[in-house]
Amino acid sequence: MTFLNLGALFGLAAVGIPILIHLLNRFKVREVSWAAMRFLQESIEKNQRRLQLEDILLLLLRCLLVVLLILALSRPTWQTGTKTSGSHQVAAVIIIDDSYSMGLTNGIQTSFQRAQAAAEQVLAAFPTGSSSALFFAADNVQPAIALPTLDFNLLRQTIRQAKLTDRSTDLSNALQLAVTTLQKHEGGESKEIYLITDGQANGWPSLDQLEKQLAEIQKQITVHVVLVGDTAESNLAVTELRLESGLTPVDQPLRCNVTVLNGSETEVRDVRVNLQVDDQPAVDETIIDSIPPSMSRSVALFAKLRTEGYHTITAQIPHDRLPADDQRTLAVRAIREVKVLLVQGTAAARPSQADDFFVRNALVPVSPEEVGQYYIKTTTVCASQLGGTSFDDYDAVFFLGVDQIDPSEIPTLSNYVRQGGGLVLFPGPSCNVDFYNQELDRDGFLPAQLGPYKGDAAANQQDKFFTLQSKDYDHPITTLWNDPTVGTLATAHFYAYYPLTPVPWKEPAPGEPNSAGGQPRVVLHFAQSDDPAAVEHTWGSGRVILFASTATTAWNDLPVHQAFVPLIQRVLGSLVERQEEGLNVRVGQKFSYVVSNDWLNKDVSVSVPGQTDPARVVGQVTLANALPMVQFTDTDLAGAYRVSIATDPPSILYFAAQSDPNESNLTPLSAEQLKSLGEVADVIKWNANSRLTPTLIAARVGWELWLPLLIAALVVATLETFVAQFFSQSK
Repeated sequence: MTFLNLGALFGLAAVGIPILIHLLNRFKVREVSWAAMRFLQESIEKNQRRLQLEDILLLLLRCLLVVLLILALSRPTWQTGTKTSGSHQVAAVIIIDDSYSMGLTNGIQTSFQRAQAAAEQVLAAFPTGSSSALFFAADNVQPAIALPTLDFNLLRQTIRQAKLTDRSTDLSNALQLAVTTLQKHEGGESKEIYLITDGQANGWPSLDQLEKQLAEIQKQITVHVVLVGDTAESNLAVTELRLESGLTPVDQPLRCNVTVLNGSETEVRDVRVNLQVDDQPAVDETIIDSIPPSMSRSVALFAKLRTEGYHTITAQIPHDRLPADDQRTLAVRAIREVKVLLVQGTAAARPSQADDFFVRNALVPVSPEEVGQYYIKTTTVCASQLGGTSFDDYDAVFFLGVDQIDPSEIPTLSNYVRQGGGLVLFPGPSCNVDFYNQELDRDGFLPAQLGPYKGDAAANQQDKFFTLQSKDYDHPITTLWNDPTVGTLATAHFYAYYPLTPVPWKEPAPGEPNSAGGQPRVVLHFAQSDDPAAVEHTWGSGRVILFASTATTAWNDLPVHQAFVPLIQRVLGSLVERQEEGLNVRVGQKFSYVVSNDWLNKDVSVSVPGQTDPARVVGQVTLANALPMVQFTDTDLAGAYRVSIATDPPSILYFAAQSDPNESNLTPLSAEQLKSLGEVADVIKWNANSRLTPTLIAARVGWELWLPLLIAALVVATLETFVAQFFSQSK
């Protein structure tokens, strides 16, 4: 047993007061001779022993009353184990989980609101003179109050004004920073960490490693994990919204793929899904008849963009207890036309023999009468005519059967792609492999190196050919063919191809400048050899795609298959999409977007999703890597952001932040995980109907006994009054 107010024990000296009064009263007794009393002498002598016992009993009750009052004032505690002394001050860090799973509501409060209430009760449990820091944690750490402070009013105000984010959960970094903060804190206070979270299993990606770290600091720092989450029997979530075509022409139907996850353990039926453009009513809608437990279902919905410029497309399902994942938004730019430059190796006598014949017709698959109205516009030049051609006038460039180009054109082509252009290369039968690998790829411009061709194109024998993979497409260009109803790529025959070796690319180390190139991705494989049939990578703000075979029937018959048209359309869509993919970021990711040079040094204002506050100026259009850029970092909320550039009239664009679909998995920590965590931390399951403050005080100092002692003192005082009254009556 310990005493929180040890000085009050000196008050036990007051026990001597009733004893002293008792003794003084005895000394005041005087004998007075009185003849009449003589007759009572015999009776008094008979009752003397009883009177003495009554006086002693009253004395003991009064002494016990004083002792109980003094003990209650000294605040004794009963400890069931090794605890930190409650008489010591505390230096603490409070961590509040503000990831979007904390938005789960029970109809009255969200988990985040319960966390705020719990944090205030944590503050009330600290001894006088204690201090605390305050962190908000998701997949990042926001030290709202970075160092322990004595200003509890500031702590309470910061807690009450906090807003929930749409970020995903990873609490390990916050715990590590809290440990570091307390280890650097000087002073003799006890050190404690309070992590307030919903207990979502996804928030602890490396629980075993974290438990080892907590075990190492267990003797120096006490860690309390306060679980405020609610149980969700079901949760539906829109986990993906993808534009299938990549191209977003005005007044053309756009196919959007929407994926809905059933996060419950029971089947869900008749799930309504709709698609909206901007803030208009739904433009398409469907019902998913059934989604099995823990499974996803995808549906195709269609939309049209009526005007040129920036728009948002939103897929939505009915709201449930976690509204944050019930919709997903894409930002797109509607275009009137796409300009494509086709560069062929040599001119042909007949159009059907030209290197650009099949690609040109695949890009513009309409009758001659409709070519003028079609949104894709093509221009064809020979490689020898590239001098003086402005690549910047085109959204994409296709090299078709080009053996080599003038080396002086390479820097211009590289700069075009770096600034956002798209390049596709189909090598010809007489391709200069050394030129491609050494001159064109001097700075890592190509996504792959070409090897000596395989096969026997001259023989062109029907029983000797290669085919493309028939399933397991994982690149956005080819995922369409995972649906067998749309056809197949595997029926095309390839008689020769250049083996492609993707260029190794190393992720830059922290602090190192990022290279222009991105990680190469294989678009297609050959089924027999698993060699890549097409490889792509990003280059600056643009994209390069290299095919292994020809775009004509010289080495394969793919151009005469129906799948060739959607393949080329999707290749073009991938190039154009690269120019606009900066319009869609992950929640928490920095938005950076290349804009017109005319907007340079203009003020930039941003309106965030879900808030009615007026747009606030966040900066100006500035140069980054020699390109005019709009940049914005505060993307903690999912949805559409409206960006206004201070031109006359104002120029408007939209971008969208998308949350992590894994956050929709609300599976809590298992009983085994909680038991393991409880060995290195104090795990407390708390709800809004219980008081957290006494529990935390008891965890720190043991259970205080002042209330039972005070009740006992009241009982003794009542008993003493009754006994004294009884003893004073005539016998």
